[in-house]
Amino acid sequence: MTEFSGKQIVKLGKRLRDDPEPDPEDLKMLGEVLLTYDGALTETSARLTAIDLEATTRLKTSATIVDKLRRQPSIDLRHIHDLAGARIVQRMTLDQQDDVASAIRRVFPGSELLDRREQPSHGYRAVHIIVRVNDCPVEIQLRTHYQDTWAQAMEFFGDRWGREIRYGGHPNDPNSHDGSPEGPTRKETVEGLITFGDALHALAEVENTLEQLRLAGADPSRIEEFEKRIATTFRQQKEAYDALRKAL
Repeated sequence: MTEFSGKQIVKLGKRLRDDPEPDPEDLKMLGEVLLTYDGALTETSARLTAIDLEATTRLKTSATIVDKLRRQPSIDLRHIHDLAGARIVQRMTLDQQDDVASAIRRVFPGSELLDRREQPSHGYRAVHIIVRVNDCPVEIQLRTHYQDTWAQAMEFFGDRWGREIRYGGHPNDPNSHDGSPEGPTRKETVEGLITFGDALHALAEVENTLEQLRLAGADPSRIEEFEKRIATTFRQQKEAYDALRKAL
């Protein structure tokens, strides 16, 4: 396996970003760089399995790497921390998500935690843990089922209407109606998706509080109060979800 210096990788990223049509030799070199990350990803997966966490893994494609370099011109290839990624999705409360994140960080000392729940990135919520394995950064995404449901919906619309909506941009042909003329426009659908994410997070917060009360042996009347709040929030979430379904 070819080894490259940090300076070589930085220069490669600059060429990939600046050249309108990347040179085939540069794309080949990028593939060789990714082989190093593939080994780090395999090691990351093994460590997660050792603590009973199941993760899906992936390497970024050449096209998405070039897209990111052009979208974020201040970043260099060596410092893109999600060239290699692992994703864990579990049915868990927000507190339990914190516990799992702590367990992961114990396995990867010196890791960096990015909490995107209270301050989401264009609607995206999750906990990210950046670890280093064999001197390669690997991004571990930790999502609840609610967070993953929203992220998958955004991916679906991004594939259809342009990936820029994942970063706060407008969809292609934003005033188009993909369905009946009376239905929402693409722009309105994306805005509805953001609302859907907020509703899902509100539901997760109430469910988290309910679990805290149960663990603390709280008064049954308080538990009943939060169960009613969950029912109300769930109805709001379902309304947002139904609006999205109409747009499909």
